Amino acid sequence: MSQDSEDLVYINEQQPAQDQAENDFRVLVLVQKDIGKAEGSSTDISVDQSEAKGKILEGITSFTGINKFFDSFDEQIAYPNQGQLKYDVGSDGFIVIIVGSNDLKEKVLSFIDAYLAQIRKLLK
Repeated sequence: MSQDSEDLVYINEQQPAQDQAENDFRVLVLVQKDIGKAEGSSTDISVDQSEAKGKILEGITSFTGINKFFDSFDEQIAYPNQGQLKYDVGSDGFIVIIVGSNDLKEKVLSFIDAYLAQIRKLLK
């Protein structure tokens, strides 16, 4: 069975036929101080209510837009803090970011605020 390389679809490159998201993208940033210590040993996360912060990613309304957000997030936040940060993006647009310290939580929140400010500026 022969296929042209153009016909091959790679999982990381798949986009839904409809690029527009059905739901707003929402982020919950949680602090888990021992994030790097108990890898895979437990499914429980103990989070103090004061250590959680939620945001709506206003202005990011498509899967292409959220991919651009995470390209920038990975470069500026995730890669430099590898081992101290995990995130998961749900199919419903709900994003959970777990960080290892309050300082990193503030960096993540500052990044999100700055990114959204850039989008608002472009939309004017």
